[in-house]
Amino acid sequence: MANESFDAVVVGAGVNGAASAYHLVKKGLSNVLVVDKGVLAGGPTGASSAVVRQHYGHEVTARMAMDSLKFFQNFEELTGGHADFKTCGVVVVGSEDKLETVRQVVEMQQRIGINTGMVDREEILELEPDMFMEDIGGGAWEPGAGYADPVATTSGLMASALAGGAQAWYDTAITELLIERGAVAGVATTRGSILTDKLVIAAGPWTPALACSIGVDVPIRASRHPVLVFQHPSRRRPQHIIFDLNQIMYSRPEGADMTLVGTLDIAHSQDDADPDNFERQPSLDEIAEWGQMLMTRFPEYADVETRAGWCGIYEYSPDWHHVIDELPTARGCWIVCGTSGHGFKLGPAVGDIVSDLALGREPRYAVEDFSLARFSSGEPIANRYAETIIG
Repeated sequence: MANESFDAVVVGAGVNGAASAYHLVKKGLSNVLVVDKGVLAGGPTGASSAVVRQHYGHEVTARMAMDSLKFFQNFEELTGGHADFKTCGVVVVGSEDKLETVRQVVEMQQRIGINTGMVDREEILELEPDMFMEDIGGGAWEPGAGYADPVATTSGLMASALAGGAQAWYDTAITELLIERGAVAGVATTRGSILTDKLVIAAGPWTPALACSIGVDVPIRASRHPVLVFQHPSRRRPQHIIFDLNQIMYSRPEGADMTLVGTLDIAHSQDDADPDNFERQPSLDEIAEWGQMLMTRFPEYADVETRAGWCGIYEYSPDWHHVIDELPTARGCWIVCGTSGHGFKLGPAVGDIVSDLALGREPRYAVEDFSLARFSSGEPIANRYAETIIG
């Protein structure tokens, strides 16, 4: 099957690729192709803990998160699919010395319309009566936050795109980016050549290699990210998503009696990993460390048991924010990468941005903040929570 022509081609069938295809179709393109070397949501998306929150210190990202939350809340109406989104709220807690940053973030978020607010120790205990509070000065409460099913979400976006005329080729690898006179002309794949003048590369940790093949350095690294699942036989457990700034950890409910636990620590998330060959099971040391973090914050959960766990890949930029930009050596070729820690929850907004860019439209967000050139010019996005991947 050679030299087929499409109005737009999307590389990557994770949440960002599926959302890009969804928005391209909604904006009038039906002849769209999604290509992935594996399966739907087979990369970092499928291993996401799928927290959907708006608590970001960067205003553009916070606006994207606010719009994406609305998308999740109306997912069935918008896509015809089911994201299995559950609202539970997120509590951000920290010691007194961390609260000024939290307060500044909350003030910005309130200004742009996010429903959030500061909470004191007593209010936190009303939300989570079993929380250990001796090292906590206060925090923030965002009632609209929740979590979803990452595979179902990606499937719903892709199914809507396919219903609108798009196609998806799985188990199809890109072997070459085809460039003519400085502009994208298509891609060569293991299934034949594809012609297009609009290319979106949303291939997660595999994006840098594709960009490098046409002379562009994209400083994205990949690391292994464990998520542990703990069961509470008594069903006494945290009821909300917890962002613990003291231990630099997060947790969220799962099912009727389980808790997912992961790290927010930048240092822990910077060990290089091969996205095609990494240990997918947590080690005994990681199980012990993550379990200890949960027990430190909730010491009364003496019945907690290790239930399961998995490891996915984080692909991240030097400032832990997205790269969304046109490749300088290939007009019409747009990349979205460096999204892990944020990518799932922001997927709907990212797809909206990338589709506008590919169609020559002005996005509703200040996308220059996510330019590739910010790293070489020494103007990265400032992370308000410096030790963490919160953003």
